[in-house]
Amino acid sequence: MGARHRLHQRHPVHTNYLIGMLELADAAKDKELLAFCRKCFEWAKTPAAGFARVTGFTPEIADPNYPTSEGCAVGDMEVLACNLSAFGAGDYYEDAERWARNYFSEIQLTRAKADDLVRYSQALPPKKPLYNECVDHVADRNLGSFSSWALGNEYWRGPQENLFMQCCTANCTRALWFLWSHTLDYKDGELRINMLLNRASPWADVYSFIPYQGRVEIRVRRACKNVLVHAPEWIEAGSKEISVQVAGQPRPFTWQARYLSLGEAGPGDRIVVQCPIGERTVKEKMGQATYTLLVRGNTVVSIDPPGRICPLFQREYLRESEPRWRKVQRFVADKPISY
Repeated sequence: MGARHRLHQRHPVHTNYLIGMLELADAAKDKELLAFCRKCFEWAKTPAAGFARVTGFTPEIADPNYPTSEGCAVGDMEVLACNLSAFGAGDYYEDAERWARNYFSEIQLTRAKADDLVRYSQALPPKKPLYNECVDHVADRNLGSFSSWALGNEYWRGPQENLFMQCCTANCTRALWFLWSHTLDYKDGELRINMLLNRASPWADVYSFIPYQGRVEIRVRRACKNVLVHAPEWIEAGSKEISVQVAGQPRPFTWQARYLSLGEAGPGDRIVVQCPIGERTVKEKMGQATYTLLVRGNTVVSIDPPGRICPLFQREYLRESEPRWRKVQRFVADKPISY
């Protein structure tokens, strides 16, 4: 049975297998297996498999008309994108960041989404819970969980589907670690910023203003022989529309594929990368419906038609030019946290 036929059956099962095979390929330096994993991943993220490139919608069954997306598969695709990039099989960090900003984050249960679900449930007919069911503060106790059967514009399809299978929360939590870990790395004096996401580390802290502004700040904590910053995906390689300052002074740079090579930086230096950011409208099929998406940079800020029960992509505030600030206390471990 060919690899394509097997992958066509059930996304979460086969993407999970691919994660293991990919780790084996790297450990064994097996180029043939690495190429096989890359080929499978490339097919899994096509419309033929039901995948939505912009948002990261991944159906439970690899079928272009399968209506719902399962959190397990969404998380697995994030892990594969990160590891294929790290293992030298391609540069999929733009995919990983875009999906993280969009469907991956939208299918996590937040306070606002929990309130929507509670309001909807209050209008449903009463139902006697089964012996193995609990009705005690269910929404509150599931904050942070990831949806198991979401539509393109809806956190929950409705009473005909269960809301959570906690395997999705486990797989997506694993994906959170991979996204956090691969946002940047530091090796042999070289700092590499792979995704323009917020991250604190022993080597540098990253502050991303995207999608409010096309601006990223890097506050260097350890001496770097060279700093490499992945350019935003909407900026073409070699573009003159991007600029860099280091310690308040313009810094010339060279392009290395999709990375800006900035040269040296020392502890206390603040690197500022700036570029234009605009909006565009795209259409994307997710499940059985085609949606119109308003995308700012690489972030979906609205969807049409909108959801009714617990709508996704209600993000009009992201179109503002000034970020919404929140004061937090960041923790940096003395030793790297390994998965």
